[in-house]
Amino acid sequence: MPTNLTDFNFIEARGSTARAANLAITPADLGRIDEITFFYQRPGSQTNFVSLAGYTRNQYDLTADPLVFKATTTTVFERGAMVFGTQTLRSQVPITGTADYTGGLLATMVVNTSLSTDKRLPNYFQWITGTAQLKLDFGRSTMSMLLTGTAAPVVYAGEVLAANASAIAGGTSFRAEGAGTIDLTSTGGFTGNFSSVCFGCATGDDPSKRFVVVDQRVNPNNSNAGANSIDGTFFGPNAVNVGGNFRVVGGIPDQRVDILGAFTGAKK
Repeated sequence: MPTNLTDFNFIEARGSTARAANLAITPADLGRIDEITFFYQRPGSQTNFVSLAGYTRNQYDLTADPLVFKATTTTVFERGAMVFGTQTLRSQVPITGTADYTGGLLATMVVNTSLSTDKRLPNYFQWITGTAQLKLDFGRSTMSMLLTGTAAPVVYAGEVLAANASAIAGGTSFRAEGAGTIDLTSTGGFTGNFSSVCFGCATGDDPSKRFVVVDQRVNPNNSNAGANSIDGTFFGPNAVNVGGNFRVVGGIPDQRVDILGAFTGAKK
């Protein structure tokens, strides 16, 4: 679970086939561990008709040493982010005028920034939390989006790991800019793409520590073009809320950045 969700008013539900809590394993708990955590944003904390949610699943076998995995075991580590709510009737979505929306951002990321320098370094799961801002022009059927937030530190067994060369440092800023179109007939909402995705690009950040994941503003065919998508729709009466998901796969050679996220917004 992300380490900085207090401001998002998230509620957590945890289940496990082991008696251990937070992976604090005792000898009696050794064996097959299957722990699932689901958490969701309290409705009304940011938006009334759509909310953010996420989950984690850790499934593996343990030997006598809780930190040593069995060589023959297939492990499962899953993370996810999504939205849920009451969608707007198509007849209630405006066809003229403009609207601004502000809400939350929750994303999970698999990252390894050092594949090109040391292929032995592991991939890490990291969470990203922050704010989503959207501008929609219903008359022109256009959408623009700005996501801003921070990367959470890498956490293992409830403890924050020390900074690692292949992870994004906890607290690093996140910024993504995108645009798209509204098409209720074809998509039931709006779709688009990001023109830029970057860590460490906020005002005042050290330029030498920037990590560019996607940059299509100068040349969409450059090595940082990546692959990405935005999919959203409307929630509540008269489209008072928006929500959806996004995906980013970094295009930088020999580095792995795979982000799956969700966003919400309330009409201002």
